[in-house]
Amino acid sequence: MTAIETKPTDPLAFDFGLDFRPSSERAKGERADRQSIGPKLLPYHVGFFDDYLRGITPHDLVLLGADSGVGKTDAVTEVAERTVTNDGKRNVYMFALEAEPLEIERRIKYRRIARWLIERQHSLAREINYPDWYLGRFTSRLGVIEREADEYMASLTGLHTYYKGKDFTGDDIHRLCLAVQDTADLIIIDHLHYVDIADTDNENREYKKLVKVIRDTVLTTGRPILLVVHLRKGDGFREPLVPSLERIHGSSDIAKIATAAVMISRAPFAGREWHLAPTFLSVPKWRLGGASRQVALCNYDLRTRSYLDEYTLGRLENGGKDWTEIHDSNRPPWARRYKASGIELTTIAPPARKR
Repeated sequence: MTAIETKPTDPLAFDFGLDFRPSSERAKGERADRQSIGPKLLPYHVGFFDDYLRGITPHDLVLLGADSGVGKTDAVTEVAERTVTNDGKRNVYMFALEAEPLEIERRIKYRRIARWLIERQHSLAREINYPDWYLGRFTSRLGVIEREADEYMASLTGLHTYYKGKDFTGDDIHRLCLAVQDTADLIIIDHLHYVDIADTDNENREYKKLVKVIRDTVLTTGRPILLVVHLRKGDGFREPLVPSLERIHGSSDIAKIATAAVMISRAPFAGREWHLAPTFLSVPKWRLGGASRQVALCNYDLRTRSYLDEYTLGRLENGGKDWTEIHDSNRPPWARRYKASGIELTTIAPPARKR
């Protein structure tokens, strides 16, 4: 039997919707399209992440992972605040799924007050802290500074927050993202594991489906999403200094679906000053340029609850359990905010067992 030759107009030909087109045709206008991305780039407002990743692009789905209490919400809250204040007329939509009502606004207001106190060398600069401020113990002493902070909060018209009600699913995320796609410059979800899933007996499968919905939302709307994820507990004493993608709670496919992943972890020693908490920053995945081979060490300021821009670069050794600073001569050209520190960090070996 002679095979039937089909043409695009042949009624026997079936269109599978694959939309194959010659690369020569697709490449037309590539340069203009690529050059349009630069003005849309959004900073992380964390020195190492901005230096290495350059920023958040329109079709990014970025995972931010850290252990509980390390500062995930502080990090994304600062991204949200500074995006709407420092980067022109931007709009950020933040799903605060773990937070209590007004928590995001309070974190921003407190950070503003703390920074002003420090800048003005106020007598309260050393004493100020979020828990006591939250409980109203500084109200009578802040006076005009808190009123100035109220005026600042009134200016944040580009930041929109959503607090979780009783139920919140992946379908809700998709529906709300579509509703704001015309005005949103960035969408933040804090965090993935507070989204309700249908089948709690198979969490891995459900979280994989959920992240696919979120990724499809990015591709559909052309709006980047910064997605906070929870990490499983480590194995104990000799845990690597920097968490791996495998520690993300749920399916390993969560990291595979994302375009980039950043990790934050506390260093196992105190800073030189009481208010500085040395912190590791790493990029275990970046679809555009590859994972970073260096791990940054920067300071988290406990007074302002924010990450300082300057950082030191180092490499992990001994299965990730030791960190050694790289020599200044090996500093990569992209590391603009790099600053040598002379720190060498080796974890303490476990005590020998008595026989």
